[in-house]
Amino acid sequence: MDIAQVIDYLKNYDGRQLKLMEVCGTHTAAIFKNGIRDLISPKIKLISGPGCPVCVTPTAFIDKCVEYAKAPNCELLTFGDMMKVPGTAGSLSENKSAGEEGAKADITIMYSPLEAIEKAKANPEKTYVVAAVGFETTAPTYALLVREAERQGVHNIRLVTAFKTAIPALRWICENQNDIDGFICPGHVSVITGVHVYDELASTFGKPFVVSGFEAEHILAAIYRIVKQIEAGEGRVENMYPNAVKEDGNPKALQAIEGIVAGGGVAFLASAKALDAVEAADADEKIGVEIIRKALVAPVRQIAQNAGFEGSVVVEKIKDLPEGEGLNSANGEWGNMIEMGVLDPVKVTRTTLQNAASVASLILITEATVSDEPKDTTIEEAISAAAAAGGQGGGMY
Repeated sequence: MDIAQVIDYLKNYDGRQLKLMEVCGTHTAAIFKNGIRDLISPKIKLISGPGCPVCVTPTAFIDKCVEYAKAPNCELLTFGDMMKVPGTAGSLSENKSAGEEGAKADITIMYSPLEAIEKAKANPEKTYVVAAVGFETTAPTYALLVREAERQGVHNIRLVTAFKTAIPALRWICENQNDIDGFICPGHVSVITGVHVYDELASTFGKPFVVSGFEAEHILAAIYRIVKQIEAGEGRVENMYPNAVKEDGNPKALQAIEGIVAGGGVAFLASAKALDAVEAADADEKIGVEIIRKALVAPVRQIAQNAGFEGSVVVEKIKDLPEGEGLNSANGEWGNMIEMGVLDPVKVTRTTLQNAASVASLILITEATVSDEPKDTTIEEAISAAAAAGGQGGGMY
């Protein structure tokens, strides 16, 4: 379906009244700029969500920034878009230019947080306070600043933070505003987080979450997909911005935000120890704990088996090793997984477990499911079947 057909469908939509939320402030601006509301049916109402982090910055944060900027031997570094945000005693811009020379707030507009390192090295007697504001999109840069300052031995940098995460905000909206039928998910945030962070929300609340780019065609396509899901009685995650947003996001950025853990399923296996402290209230809960324990062991076993090792033997050996050590199934070497380069971002590992729990909970309360009957297929038979299917063509990967 081309964009003209999408517009025609949305313009002539005559189903029930729908209320869709665009989460990102950039989407809001693009909707206004491109006249999107004039291209869709009056029965499809677009409302603005949390918006950009600057738009939702509290007055107290600006007041704290001004306080630091006026402190002796302190300089506040901030992006330019924060300068006009109002505080109790005026904006950063107003405080920068107000009063006598000695009473002015020492504020400098930065173009990259990493500028703080060179300034701090050149003036070790001065403290540089960085106004760190943003969603998941900008958090990796500030994390990099902290790590780089530590690596270079720079100790006169401070961060005053007002970080926000998109998922808790969306969860609150889903729990408190039942009249919203679907969400246009933020493209910039999703570049970092990937699309699976929305899985739990979609399954829990039964609403479409569609990731979109920022061109008019992207937004219209996202609205179209949301409407089609609603008409089909679906509520799931779709990625309509695949050229920028990958399923698992940006691993390096996620690593900078929350750190890394041993990969290859070793972190899951280690976390199973925490279940030893869980006191089950009854037999059913005890069964549930054991199901989770088996699920946490499964990744190590399956990875080992896929590489030709005996999965159960590998699992038992890793249990006896120091935490973080395991098998690099790619080459058969044992050792510290992170040092061998086998690692996963904490955020990916955590959300994988959370989403699995969400899906399991959904199945438990489902009256009936439809699935394929298991078949006893050997690896050789599976490879032969795949080869017989031939190439897909068209670059659809």
